[in-house]
Amino acid sequence: MERYPLLLGENRIGEITVRRGVTCELCAQCALLSDGLYRAYLRTREGETLLGVLEPCSGVLQAKKRLSGAALEALGEIRDGQARRSFSFAAGQWARIPDAPLFADAALARRVAANRDGRYYRDGRGVHLAFPCAPDRPFPIEELFCFARICTVEGRLCATYCLDERGFPIF
Repeated sequence: MERYPLLLGENRIGEITVRRGVTCELCAQCALLSDGLYRAYLRTREGETLLGVLEPCSGVLQAKKRLSGAALEALGEIRDGQARRSFSFAAGQWARIPDAPLFADAALARRVAANRDGRYYRDGRGVHLAFPCAPDRPFPIEELFCFARICTVEGRLCATYCLDERGFPIF
């Protein structure tokens, strides 16, 4: 059985075990994390593969996946595993859009800064943005309209987005 670290950011929080055979069994396991739902990924030199959602099982979180031996070999050399929060149980603390750019992409940074009545917060997934919207007003950041969720933030109807640090949408 092979063992690889399971990381959350740069911190080791558990391990991934791999049993090779005609059918390979992969299992990511770590201590319980109470602040949200997490997904485990197997990282290789060529990329990463989702193992699944880390679920409570006998006092720990774990995600299991089975692959054929050929499918596992096709992934390439295993480096480690990565856990990422996909849902936070705590509502973010919304703040006014800061004067400093939130994104390196200059065009996106300008569009965000132009919406001065917007709000934002950061969490383990990325940057969450909320901009008030109404049927009689232009849609905020129309280039990203297909990635918006409409919901209420601080009592106002808003178009909300979740973007990674590069400005790419997170689903």
